[in-house]
Amino acid sequence: MDDNLTWKSQIAHVETKVSRNISILNKAKYLLDYKALRMLYCSLILPFCIYCIEVWGNTYMSNIKPLSILQKRAVRIIHNADSREHTNRQFFKSGLLKLKDIAELQTLLVMHSAKSRMLPVYLQQLFVFGSDKEDHRKTFNCKHPYARTTLKQMCISVVGVKLWNSQQKDLKNCMCIFQLKVPCHGHFY
Repeated sequence: MDDNLTWKSQIAHVETKVSRNISILNKAKYLLDYKALRMLYCSLILPFCIYCIEVWGNTYMSNIKPLSILQKRAVRIIHNADSREHTNRQFFKSGLLKLKDIAELQTLLVMHSAKSRMLPVYLQQLFVFGSDKEDHRKTFNCKHPYARTTLKQMCISVVGVKLWNSQQKDLKNCMCIFQLKVPCHGHFY
């Protein structure tokens, strides 16, 4: 986090790491097949994209766009596609999630942990779920905190609650994280 309480420096750091690893992926595309390139992507690029994305990934799209472009470049390299080709089909075909989808999934996983009371106490206090005594339809919903500033509105305690409350009841009721991952996005990373 920088002096202005934004994650621009963290995102720039991730961009630098991903950019370096894309050059490795680009050099390897002449030697390796699709399966090996995908494995290389999952080991060299994806960890940098996933690490704490639930915290820094819920920011303005303009902050994440350069990193998203790098991710799309890596997927094009994996599929040996043209630089102007759309990547939606390639992401789906390879079973990979786009950066914004990764942020949503990781945020939902944090919310699932909060619902299951598996977070540390100081984080658990950020999330207040409905009780059985209240309206039954809202039993699995989390109470929405007040957010006066746009910076607070991008915080996981606000974005996570909005995302969680927008999900279907059966998804919020699932006990296993595996069950949460499959219906949410239809594929894994």
